Amino acid sequence: MSDHEPHGVAPGFAPSAVRHLGRAFALAAAVACASTAFAQVPPNDLCSSPSIITGTGLFPFNLTNATTGREGVVIACPGIPAFEMRNDVWFCWTSTCNGLVDFSTCGQTQMDTAIRIYAGCACPLTPSMALCCGDNECGKQTKVICDVVCGQQYMIQIGNPLGGVPGPATFSITCLEENCGGGGVDPPVPDPHKPESCACCGARPEYIDALATPFNPGAFAAGTNYSPNPTAPAVNLFDLGNQGSAPIGTNTNWNTQRYTHPTWTMGQLGGTFGVTIDGAGNVYVAHSAVYSAGFSDPLGSLGGAGSIYILDTATGVASEFIRLPNQFDGTLPTNQEYPGLGQLDFDCATGKLYATNFEDGRIYVIDATGAITSTFDHATGTITGPLTGAGIPEPGDAVGFAPLGERVFAVRSTGGRLFYSVWVEDIGQPNAVLDNQVWSIATNANGDIVGTPSLEIASIWQNPGTPSNPIADIDFDDNCCMLLAERGLNGDTSTSPHIGHVRRYCWGDDPATGAFGWSLDPTQFSIGGAGSTNSVGGVGWEGAPNNTVWAMGDAIVIDWGTPNQIYGLEGMPDTGGDVTNSVLVDFDNDVTFQQKSQLGSLELSCLEAPCASLHTDEILCREDGSFTWTFSFTNQSGSTASVLILPSPNMSPNVIPLNPPVLNGNSSGPITVTITGQQPGTEFCFDFIL
Repeated sequence: MSDHEPHGVAPGFAPSAVRHLGRAFALAAAVACASTAFAQVPPNDLCSSPSIITGTGLFPFNLTNATTGREGVVIACPGIPAFEMRNDVWFCWTSTCNGLVDFSTCGQTQMDTAIRIYAGCACPLTPSMALCCGDNECGKQTKVICDVVCGQQYMIQIGNPLGGVPGPATFSITCLEENCGGGGVDPPVPDPHKPESCACCGARPEYIDALATPFNPGAFAAGTNYSPNPTAPAVNLFDLGNQGSAPIGTNTNWNTQRYTHPTWTMGQLGGTFGVTIDGAGNVYVAHSAVYSAGFSDPLGSLGGAGSIYILDTATGVASEFIRLPNQFDGTLPTNQEYPGLGQLDFDCATGKLYATNFEDGRIYVIDATGAITSTFDHATGTITGPLTGAGIPEPGDAVGFAPLGERVFAVRSTGGRLFYSVWVEDIGQPNAVLDNQVWSIATNANGDIVGTPSLEIASIWQNPGTPSNPIADIDFDDNCCMLLAERGLNGDTSTSPHIGHVRRYCWGDDPATGAFGWSLDPTQFSIGGAGSTNSVGGVGWEGAPNNTVWAMGDAIVIDWGTPNQIYGLEGMPDTGGDVTNSVLVDFDNDVTFQQKSQLGSLELSCLEAPCASLHTDEILCREDGSFTWTFSFTNQSGSTASVLILPSPNMSPNVIPLNPPVLNGNSSGPITVTITGQQPGTEFCFDFIL
């Protein structure tokens, strides 16, 4: 197991250049929190002590321990009867809008909420100060449209109607007419984060090298699909090595090697969508009802609703890894009464599997034994510790799909943050105010979720005048640009073809707005024909030497005259592509048949899975011209490491026993070595072998 580092810099002069070799880890000190005898009320519990806020965006609040004050409890707004507001909190807001403004908790919580807006922030309140009230505009949540003036202050009261259960949530403030400086609608303001690193994860399974005709050296792809035939494959592997033999620009299927195991059938796995690969070559796939409502949703004889399956790296045999909570919903179409799961991702640095659950809106963090070590609910911000039972529903969770705006879909862990998409709308369920979004939240050195979420991309690019479609997959290229793949959906369980995009967002200054954060890369990735918008929700990055963006798509080629119907994978150059300069792979290798709305997601392996992530703690220059390098590392090889070898003659010591041995996902250090024979400012390359 070796990690051949591409380049380095003479230590002591550019320590930041060394840090790029792997994900940085800091050991967090455990903090013990003593419980208090009395629950603390929020600081903005009273009208006389509101939180001071300005402008538009998302604002957190917590009603858990809020009291029910006397001021504003039963004040009525013009034309709206008085109603009791309980467990309320207060905000004094300075407007940066002119005209109509949207104050909303829609899609941000399952809690029953109500909102009142008052002119001015003076207390006590009077009935004449009440401007706008709202309750139950979007289910149990609230949307208040109020007319405001730029620069004026307004009091915002948020609480529970009678019978509501208090908890944490967020509310949004959005200009619907003009900002103070002019302009139109103002979306929520993102708080973006660039990943510290974007290391690849995903090794080759042992069985593809033991086949009668082994896969070629290089990357492979794992892809999911649906078929009404119970004996048809639910999962295929694709050999992406030897791309020099692939036809390009001829609308021709590349008849590369495909592999499927006898246990990977529709009858045994059922309908699966999400897919990922770990550092040992195990492939994971997850049950989902995301395919067209015209198809049935077989649950598979090896598992059931909410199952995640592991395809063993040594044998290929499929078995159920874990089953996440999925409750029966009789309102869904026949045989689709369970929402299933969204997407999967595996973090080689921590050994954790991440899964999104359409049914309860949570992200699950799962270790190598199949134990849930933490969960995160985007709607409420709630983070749990370990759960004792995988199939225990979330307390208070209703059956069926989590509401739009609370439903997480794509997920990708990289560089100490977990990036995930929120399914806000689709073409059958448009949202007039908010678009589909990408968020992130921090993870600790063990891969568990910590902190509070941040909005990375508030508005995914869409065709003017049409709703956006949910982001079903996220990947990062070697420059840490974010690759996003839409899945066209017309409702919860109805796939709609020819309306999905693949987009790339990069970190930096947005040339259009000047804002610093994630901005849309103008590079075009056109998926197939029929408008070149045929993404179905799978995207993967293949690094050097090919530097290819792979996407799963409908209607890659449609030619009835030949016939030549390619539905499957399209490999496009990093500089942008379409069918004229891309590699095309039909999923089932049958170009006489269209798998329309039957394709799922994909995941690519690494060309060489990294065995470790490195973190430089200190570099010192010595008077004799040598350097001392102190570092820590995290084992992500998929195996236990007992010895570290640095075979360069310029490094000492060269052989470092690891006592105790370092388990996969665990860290070791600090370790100090001496480096000799290097000149300042020059590159120094070395092997790091576990």
